[in-house]
Amino acid sequence: MTHARWRPIPLTRQVLADFRRGWRPLVAYDIVCKFLTTAALAPLLAAFLNLLISSSGDPAVSNYDLIAFFLHVPYSISEGADSV
Repeated sequence: MTHARWRPIPLTRQVLADFRRGWRPLVAYDIVCKFLTTAALAPLLAAFLNLLISSSGDPAVSNYDLIAFFLHVPYSISEGADSV
């Protein structure tokens, strides 16, 4: 029983030829998927952030509010790292 010897150069040429033939559909598919994801998630994220800000009682969230939130969150990142 003889085994085919693995030859990297012909394999590399075949892979490059396959890539040259198929890169355009791959890029088109990637762009379409990214567009659909953005089109679906952007309105949902905007609605969620609008709900979050409206539930705070203020018309806007200031930098001070953000800093205060992150400094007073229980089990913040720094405390969680110390407890591990």
